[in-house]
Amino acid sequence: MNILMVTHHFYEPPGGNYFGMRLSLELAKRGHNVYVICSKVRNTKAYEEFDSVKVFRKKPLIYMPNLPYAATFMVSEISRYIKHFNIDILHVHTIHYLSSLSAAIVSKIKEFPYLLSVLGMTQTFDRKLVDIVFKMYESTISRFVVKQASLIVPLAKRLVTRALWLGASPSKIRVIPNSIDPVIYAPNKEGSKIRTRFGINEEDEVIGFVGRLVPLKGVKYLLEALRLINKKMDHVKILIVGDGPQRKELELLARKDKNFNTIFTGFIPKEELPNVYSALDIFVLPTLTEGLSNTILEAMACGKPVITTPVGGNTELVEDGKNGYLVAPRSSKELAERILDLIHSPKRRVQMGQNGREKIKKHYTWDKTVPRYEEAYEHLLSQLSHPKG
Repeated sequence: MNILMVTHHFYEPPGGNYFGMRLSLELAKRGHNVYVICSKVRNTKAYEEFDSVKVFRKKPLIYMPNLPYAATFMVSEISRYIKHFNIDILHVHTIHYLSSLSAAIVSKIKEFPYLLSVLGMTQTFDRKLVDIVFKMYESTISRFVVKQASLIVPLAKRLVTRALWLGASPSKIRVIPNSIDPVIYAPNKEGSKIRTRFGINEEDEVIGFVGRLVPLKGVKYLLEALRLINKKMDHVKILIVGDGPQRKELELLARKDKNFNTIFTGFIPKEELPNVYSALDIFVLPTLTEGLSNTILEAMACGKPVITTPVGGNTELVEDGKNGYLVAPRSSKELAERILDLIHSPKRRVQMGQNGREKIKKHYTWDKTVPRYEEAYEHLLSQLSHPKG
């Protein structure tokens, strides 16, 4: 099949669509011709190839790196590529970008069906004006994008409610989860190198966070939890991996609390993350909103127990007491208690890590997920006929 992926970014962190990139590469491995159109931000190239996946980037009308958000209107480009590459399937990623609106407009004009991936829950940016604008956008434009889609694929069961709220027909919805490569993300990588690089001793207990440093990830609650933990133990360190607009605020919070056990690494390339997870004893994601978290999948595949919040698809990945713990959002006290529980129970956290990896291997690998997307594409083609060009 000839498949055109429409996404906000392909994979340009922060804010890159890593799921979209991996799905594109996996589909290409199976013989499909995959084309991608996305926003051109920072120093990315207007055109490049990832293996056999052809990526076209268009300069956005507006780019706000602190969110990050790229407003890219690409109606003419999508129309042209559908005709030029004889596209069979239009696969649109996320709901709330102008790239998605562009695809919906093309679909409306040309009567060309598309599959829509729902990647995340309704978000709060912890910025009043931004939240107001986002809710207005979601109740109007996002609804149009959802209603225009011929097939809607949330990454988690919990995301179905969002799709329905935005006007999706239940008959158009099928859940296909995010996935990961358990060979790349596996236990016993070179975690000692990461510990050495950041001055972490062998006897230190290391709690890790990986992700963008933005308010909705809840990192400040992890720092507040460490303050409580340090009253009882002094050899616990937190590794904050990632960057973002909240970094200075979080660093100031750590200094204010005289919290010298917090290490901000900045951005670390994706290929080094398996080593990062191997350096950790416990992975924590105190997020306020989530889809189906890549970082939880990665930590689980690396055999680490996970402490997170019961939002979005987190409850589908983490079974409380089996492969980690679920704590209330914004509850630093409960977070500290659960971290201390695992610090004092090394056998339990090893067992939790093993349980998590087994769950990944059973349900969340690309060899299980990609055929389900192929079936969804075939279903779309069999149910609908569309003129090409």
